[in-house]
Amino acid sequence: MTKIKNSNRFLNIVKIFYAIASDIDYIISYYPGSYRKMIFATGIDWKELDFTPGTAKFQEQSKRVAAGKYYEQKLTFNFPGDSIESYPDMEIIRSNKLIIRFDYEDATSKIIGDKDYRTLLDEDFLADKNTTKNELQFFCNHPDKSYWLEITQ
Repeated sequence: MTKIKNSNRFLNIVKIFYAIASDIDYIISYYPGSYRKMIFATGIDWKELDFTPGTAKFQEQSKRVAAGKYYEQKLTFNFPGDSIESYPDMEIIRSNKLIIRFDYEDATSKIIGDKDYRTLLDEDFLADKNTTKNELQFFCNHPDKSYWLEITQ
């Protein structure tokens, strides 16, 4: 008898990226459908988001509705500080259809969102004597579980 188990039991998110969906020429799906490869337009690549280490968490919860099943995918993290320099990038994030990538410390990557299912953003800002931060939450309701991403260098 074979025992099914996960080899990675405690995964820490170490990097977060975004891509504008229209910058991706096409997406390749791999059997059994849990892997994706992104092919970007010439000269375009993932853009990294700064975040406070240790604050990122990913949640994925299945939901049943009359039409079937879907997954609520949520990536939450703290974006440190507040400055005018970050405003142009934040406006791009707020106003575009995005695909979000996050990397685990074991060098594996997952994505939420795709060209058909938009990733949305919720933001909470806090500035007090102890901290200045934006808590960002990207979320997507998708018919499939989050995909593993094949990274090619």
